[in-house]
Amino acid sequence: MTYEEITAAFQHGRPDADLLLHETVEAILNDHWCDRIKLDKIRCAYAAAKAGQAARDAEFYKNMEV
Repeated sequence: MTYEEITAAFQHGRPDADLLLHETVEAILNDHWCDRIKLDKIRCAYAAAKAGQAARDAEFYKNMEV
């Protein structure tokens, strides 16, 4: 799973976006990396989700103004 896929899932409002994020975080936690790297990867995953949601919200408000 790439962060771009998470962003796209949240941006397009896919019903499985939360599950995708959860599975990504779970995979990171089960990986062999040290805790600091795991934390950085998890932060990136949540930032990607937040960016996708922000883009969706911006598009929604843009469409309401027109």
